[in-house]
Amino acid sequence: MPTDKKLMTAEEVSKVLRIPKSTLYKLCHEGEIPAAKIGKHWRFDRDRVNYWLEEQFKAQQYEEQKKETDTNSSGEESEDALAGRTENTRNL
Repeated sequence: MPTDKKLMTAEEVSKVLRIPKSTLYKLCHEGEIPAAKIGKHWRFDRDRVNYWLEEQFKAQQYEEQKKETDTNSSGEESEDALAGRTENTRNL
């Protein structure tokens, strides 16, 4: 029977992700990472884990960009509002 490297063990995935196995098991129990429990053992499809990791990076990048946009737009709005208040007090 040929060995299929498409399936990974928790040990292998924790090494690839460079996280403790306890963290990986927590992600499994919470359904955060694609995995299948076979008896008492967790198994992971290599392609699905790679796709999941790519999506995690994309989501984090999106959140960082959103945060930068929110900070920039709120900062500009504050400056505009301040300029408007300054202009209004000059007219008094």
